[in-house]
Amino acid sequence: MSYFCKTESPKVLAAVRAWDEKKAAWDAQPKKQGEAFGADASPMYNGSRNYVGGIKLSASRDLSCPQRRRLSTSAWSTYGKDCPDAIDREEMWEAIGI
Repeated sequence: MSYFCKTESPKVLAAVRAWDEKKAAWDAQPKKQGEAFGADASPMYNGSRNYVGGIKLSASRDLSCPQRRRLSTSAWSTYGKDCPDAIDREEMWEAIGI
């Protein structure tokens, strides 16, 4: 990630490092969710939030679902269990005092 300021403030540096560590840990989580479904997860970014938007299904007909078919309750619980919570960069900005 790029930052366009220079500081030696321990408070600011600690907040930025903490965010970078949190983001790196979060980046590893969607992979686990995707593995649970045999596909890749779709990490997304919206303003200052990072979240998982869903699962990327392949073009294989084996994975296609009829339009009216719903995921089973166990599939939804698996999706929710392995889906990482969204993280928000606002935490870093607040820690810095912005």
